[in-house]
Amino acid sequence: MSSRALRRLQKDSGIGLSFPEDEEKEDFKESSMGSDHNGTSLNNLQKKKKKGKVANVPVNPFELLNNGLEDPGISSEGENDEDKKMEKAEFNMNKDMPKTKKKKKQKRKQKTNENTAPDAGSVKDPEDEIEASIQEVNRILGEANTSLVHTEKGQDSKSANMKSLLHIDHRNLNPETELVRIFGSQVVRGEQRQDRYRRQRNRPVQRSSKLVQPKENWHHTGGSGLSMTYLGEEEGFKFEHSPTYQKQQFEFYDAVESGHPEAIASVLRKQPYHIDSLIQISDFHRINEDFQVAAEFIEKAIYGMECAFHSRFNIAAGNCYLPYNRPENRALYLCIFKHIMHLGRRGCNRTAFEFCKLLLSLDPTDDPLDCMSMIDFYALRSDQHEYLLRLEKEGLSHKASKGIPNFAFSIALAHFKDALKKGCDTKAADEWLQDALIFFPVMLIPLLDQCSVQPDKRVSSHPFFNSKELLDMNSELGRLVTLYVKRCESCWKEMEVMSWLERNVLAVLDIVDNGSDKRIKEYAELRKKGFKKPPLSLLRHYFLSEIQGVSPPQRFASGSVLGYDPFPPPGSIASYTRPPSVNALMDAMRQLLNDPFAAHQQNQQMPAEGEEEVDNEGEWEEEERLEDENNQR
Repeated sequence: MSSRALRRLQKDSGIGLSFPEDEEKEDFKESSMGSDHNGTSLNNLQKKKKKGKVANVPVNPFELLNNGLEDPGISSEGENDEDKKMEKAEFNMNKDMPKTKKKKKQKRKQKTNENTAPDAGSVKDPEDEIEASIQEVNRILGEANTSLVHTEKGQDSKSANMKSLLHIDHRNLNPETELVRIFGSQVVRGEQRQDRYRRQRNRPVQRSSKLVQPKENWHHTGGSGLSMTYLGEEEGFKFEHSPTYQKQQFEFYDAVESGHPEAIASVLRKQPYHIDSLIQISDFHRINEDFQVAAEFIEKAIYGMECAFHSRFNIAAGNCYLPYNRPENRALYLCIFKHIMHLGRRGCNRTAFEFCKLLLSLDPTDDPLDCMSMIDFYALRSDQHEYLLRLEKEGLSHKASKGIPNFAFSIALAHFKDALKKGCDTKAADEWLQDALIFFPVMLIPLLDQCSVQPDKRVSSHPFFNSKELLDMNSELGRLVTLYVKRCESCWKEMEVMSWLERNVLAVLDIVDNGSDKRIKEYAELRKKGFKKPPLSLLRHYFLSEIQGVSPPQRFASGSVLGYDPFPPPGSIASYTRPPSVNALMDAMRQLLNDPFAAHQQNQQMPAEGEEEVDNEGEWEEEERLEDENNQR
């Protein structure tokens, strides 16, 4: 069977075999038929033989001159025998030759094949590439089914929406990144160079951190006694204290009761990463207005806890649920809150906003420190207006966004800023602001006073904005208004914002004078029913906010509020309990030695741990009354 018949069978069957002998004969035929006997056939033949799979053999050009005189369609047996002999000789020569040249040719062929048209088998399936990328992302961020955002019944959709809003970019957790954007890289890097010159030669190598920037003078975190345990999808994570750390925690309690900062400092000398001691020392420096040292102690506490994170505790993926009812977990909440305060004091509002999202992602359902009362402020200060609009649509219900004073006004301001940025009309912003003023008319006068703006006579004399009931700042609503006004005054001081506010205040007065709007009565009833008893999360926010004039009500703060654990929640799950302290007995002995007449008060037995104290004020008053009667007789 001829070679042409074999090729036809191969095309019909789909078999892609090739014979070098036939390819060479076909090349000879094409070159002889298409040549004009001026040497062009030789060039075409050499180009085609370079593309062949068999290595080339040196060809005698004088022999090729006679090929054009013969009939190209006739192939004799002698020629076939000669071709076979040449192939055998070529095969033996290639066997004996070194393989370096062959490898170079193979590399060149691979490059040319990649640059031109790849084969069907070498092309990667796009689905395989997508699957590989998904697996890589899951490896870095954690599997999707290990999401530990705490959800309750009826709040699954809200938590799912909040999780998408709480995505954290680690680059924005570094305040130096924001300082470079504000002041320029030359200023920031100049300070960094000066710090490098002050470094010691044999400095210790610190573990890398995503939350803070470790200082070189900090101790190693090895042997800190802190660790983290994974409790499951519903329970999340919890910090654990080693027996040595528990002993230091008891010493810390004794030091706090003594009232001497030196006693707390002695605990830190034994354990440099005792978190509650770092918080207390930071508060001591903050009260003395040494803010830089106070911020460094908080950063050190965050660094110590970050080094104890579980491998599955992933902030970027949202796998970071920490139940607040466990006392060991509360320190991270407090440290992040205080770190946000220090960042805001430095003017790093974008970094503070990112840490607000981190604090909220620890428990977006309960929000133990009421982070929602300040995330709007840092979003406005860092020009994250679109985030507030997304939060209003996806994370908050319609009633919640309009029924909370800070969100009612901040979302209206975000609509206004977004409209100015896009060059649109401010119709949506006007509607939001008018609705907020009708719901919370108490906000206007304190806001204008804080911004040093004199209101119009019509506004100052109108009873809708000046009733005594509304201007009571000791009420719960008045306390929320004071919190928002003192915190967000810088967002409302701009001239264009004030003119927009004035225009809408006059529009609200027209609505009130008309009296046909149903919202006036409805919102008044809602104000009376709500804002009676603040939740514990809001009390903690008052205590930690560091805003002058804002503090928890006296009826809730009658006892001592602990700085390392303010307003602990009921039903706390403690991993260990404090043993009976000797300090109470020592105080009783000192009191007996100093005041012999105090024995009457010591007759009352001290309550045991877990028991409630008995109110003996009535009995004491009765005894005093009887003594007075006896003296009169």
